[in-house]
Formats: sequence, structure tokens, C-alpha cells
Amino acid sequence: MMDDTATRELLGAYALDACDDDEVGAVEALLARDPEARREADELRNAAALLGATHAVLPSPGLRDALLSRARRVRPTAAGGDPALALYEFQTDRFEALVGGLQAEDLGVETYNGLTIRELVVHMAAMESAFAASAGVPTLPELTTFDIEARTRQLVEQMRDRPVSEARDLWRHSVDALRAWAAEGSGRLELPGVGFSMSRHSALAARAFETWTHDDDIRRALGRPLVVPPPEHLHVMAEMSTRSLPLALAFKGRTHEGKKATLELTGDGGGTWTVPLDIGVDRPVDGADPAADVHVRLDVVEWCRLASERLEPAAVVFEASGDVTLVEDLFVAAPAFATL
Repeated sequence: MMDDTATRELLGAYALDACDDDEVGAVEALLARDPEARREADELRNAAALLGATHAVLPSPGLRDALLSRARRVRPTAAGGDPALALYEFQTDRFEALVGGLQAEDLGVETYNGLTIRELVVHMAAMESAFAASAGVPTLPELTTFDIEARTRQLVEQMRDRPVSEARDLWRHSVDALRAWAAEGSGRLELPGVGFSMSRHSALAARAFETWTHDDDIRRALGRPLVVPPPEHLHVMAEMSTRSLPLALAFKGRTHEGKKATLELTGDGGGTWTVPLDIGVDRPVDGADPAADVHVRLDVVEWCRLASERLEPAAVVFEASGDVTLVEDLFVAAPAFATL
């Protein structure tokens, strides 16, 4: 991991769109927390624009969209001290930048879940518009189906002969609507097609989680390096997915009455939580519990990829003590609410 001094040296390359994916992630994390670096990046970007006006060259496809996306990403965030909204803003802005830079030949490449990259962008528009409707700010009122797969199929068909930029614009409009709803304060959000609600915090974390997952899907399909979110964002997703385990176990029919597990997620952004293995009077709590029936230790990124159904339970590297027979149910339940 680069330190701030090394990252600051990349600002010139960043202004010229000459950084690789890992470098972009490091620079953007610096810009998010360092106003001085953000001002320097803006000045360099303005200088690059002036040079471009003086020595005109033919821009690469998608450059305008990528530059607009980057400009949006480095604006001061309205999220302030709101971890879930900051996470959602960061991940959606990063996804928009990725999609804005796609080439025509990329769109037909198949991704992990069987959708092409083009269809995956449409799926994201279907999902975000469904959540916007649930929040009371519909962006696609004519699409009334909320079953995830059916809604995706319908929108894929509707947009079959239209440019992918229209799907991206619908997705962006829906993201902005959901951001505006979230910025108004607290509340709960009915999850489309699922039948229960989540807190505002958990709903935003869940949307950011899926956005990161599909961002990785596109990178994986194109042979690009995967990107791990900044630690503070990874922690929000890890906490949300860990605390939802009692409900996930119930959803999968794998509860264990009266038992509990301590999960220790290691690495930057990790943490330790103790969760009941059924839905009852106990609630998930921070920290380890010596009386827990099983203690499981694994990498936080592996846990998040397990929870997003991008890592098979059998492939997870972990350590466990206590009643290790409970680990299988924990790992099977972790991705209970993963979608496509």
C-alpha cells in the first residue's frame, strides 16, 4: 500500500488519466480525506485541459464521460460523517467511472453471473431504480416488477437496441435520487422483491456492496486488477454483512437456537463481532465473546467476497476453534441476500 507522499506524486498522472486502476484507487482515497491534495488535483486538471485546448488531439472513446465522472468523484462529499452514505457515494462514483471508460468491444464480454457487461449495466439500472422507487423517488415508474431477475430481464429487453449510455444514465439518475433520499435523514427502506425492510444505513451499505461486486465482475471479465475499497468503506460492508447473519441463517433454514459465533475479520477494514445463530432476544455485538460456541478468523476481503457470492465456502481460508461444525452454516448463510 502506497503512503500519502508516494500517492501525491501521482496527481499529475491522475490529471492526465494515466494511472492504472490501483493507482486511481489510492489517489481517490487521498483526495477524499485531503482538501489540499484535492485542490492540487483540480489545478493540475485545469492545466491539462488548457494544454489540450492548445494542442488538440482526437480524444479516445469515452474520455468525456470518464473526465466528467472523475470531476464528480473529487467534488467535496455531502456525506460528512455519514459512513454509509460516504461508502455509497464512493462506490457508485467509481462504478460510473469504470462504465464510462468501457469500449464498444467490451460490452459483449460475459461476466461471472452470465450477463454480458452491457446487460450487467442494465441490471444495475434495474436495481437502483427499484430501490429509488422503494424510497419514494421513482425514476422508472412504468416498470412495476420488483422481482430482481424478472425486472432485469424486462429492462434488458426494453433497452436491447438502445445505447448502453442510456442504461448508465438511468442508473445514475436513480443513484442521485437515492442519495437525495438518504441525505434527508434516517428511516427504513423496504427491499424490493424481498419482503422485509432495512435501516437506511444497512440499505446504503448493501447497495454499495453490490456496486463494488459488479465493479469487480467487470474488471474480472476484462482481465483487469480487482480493486479493494478503502479500509473505512470495507469496514462498513463487513459490519453490515456480519450483523445480518442471524436473519441470513433464518432465511437459509440453518439457525441454531441459543448458540452464538464470534467472527474475527482480519486486515485493514476488518473487525470482530459476536452474533447469535438464531433470531431471538440477543443481538449482534462488537467484540469477541469467550463464551461463543465457535470463534472463526478469516480475512475481511475474503469474507466480503464470500458474502457477495464471489467466493465458494469451500475456497475460504480460515481458522476456527470451538464447535467447528457451525462454520459450514455460517459460510452458507453469508451470501443469503446476494443477488445476481
